[in-house]
Amino acid sequence: MFGITFLELVLFGQQFGLALAGAASLWGFVFILKGTRYHHGDTCVTFDWLARKLLYLLYAGAAIAILSWAVLLMAMPAYAHEGIVIVPELAERTAALKLTTPVFVAWMLLLLPLGLLSHVTPAQFHRRLTLFYAVHFAVILFLISIPAWTGSMSLRQFFFIGHSAHSIFTLGTVLVLDFLFLISKSSLHLKRHIYPLFPTISKVILVGLGIDFLSVALVFSEAIALTPKFFFMQTIVGILLINGSLLAGPLTRRLIAAAKSGSGKLGRRWEFLGDVAGTISITSWFTITFVDYFAELSLGYGGLLLIYACVLFAAIAVHLVWTRTHRDPVSEQLFAWHRSGGYTG
Repeated sequence: MFGITFLELVLFGQQFGLALAGAASLWGFVFILKGTRYHHGDTCVTFDWLARKLLYLLYAGAAIAILSWAVLLMAMPAYAHEGIVIVPELAERTAALKLTTPVFVAWMLLLLPLGLLSHVTPAQFHRRLTLFYAVHFAVILFLISIPAWTGSMSLRQFFFIGHSAHSIFTLGTVLVLDFLFLISKSSLHLKRHIYPLFPTISKVILVGLGIDFLSVALVFSEAIALTPKFFFMQTIVGILLINGSLLAGPLTRRLIAAAKSGSGKLGRRWEFLGDVAGTISITSWFTITFVDYFAELSLGYGGLLLIYACVLFAAIAVHLVWTRTHRDPVSEQLFAWHRSGGYTG
């Protein structure tokens, strides 16, 4: 349908899962380090609690990636990325699968006992959470960076590395950002700790976009083809840049000011804009990552843009309904964590 094959969907699933798990590992590591700067008190416990929450995203991403990898052991399709038409050869894809399979197996075997340890001896697991996140990030960064292996660190290989690894800093980080925004909506305490991080997180997303552009520049003459898919992708990148300027600019400043003022409330108009801007960011990065994996899309520019608009409006509607009806007892969970002192024993 529309030139989409099943195995291309599986490749996307692996990329999506690794991006989510990698970003959760990255920001979980950052939060643990921020918590260690404060040896006691609310800030230390809050960042420890946030780091623990990101384990859910790590395990969700790992499950998706490992399931997709298991399917890929049987076959490897061709694919294109972000409107760029340089496609790995069969030998390169096969070499990458052979190179990453032992790491996937080791990662899968590592996840199971560590997940069990987090429930059996949570205090000991928490004391090693910094190492846990660091190891996972290193493993995931390697796995996501080798969608194809040319046999040497050539410009073509650097293109594959950058054009895949950026998803941790773009798509994955956007998902983490929205997750943090959602869980903090019912807690002024969390807003005061999370909102000041938004400018830094937004800069990391822009760095990820820069990595992507740099990887394309390495093989520009070979990779670029002025197809409807290419122009559609550049349109979405433009939407992301405009939307990002809103997120990183006036909206972020209002979020931080509202948290500092003690109210934590933006007002209906700005809260609506925040929900919409976050949904646009997630939908756009998801679209770029998803569409890029299909080499033979039969849709033209107008068809792609129409589907994108429909998905975007549907995502905004679902997001608004969810935020208006769902009340996660985050404050209660956090206060219980505070009362127990976190895992400080």
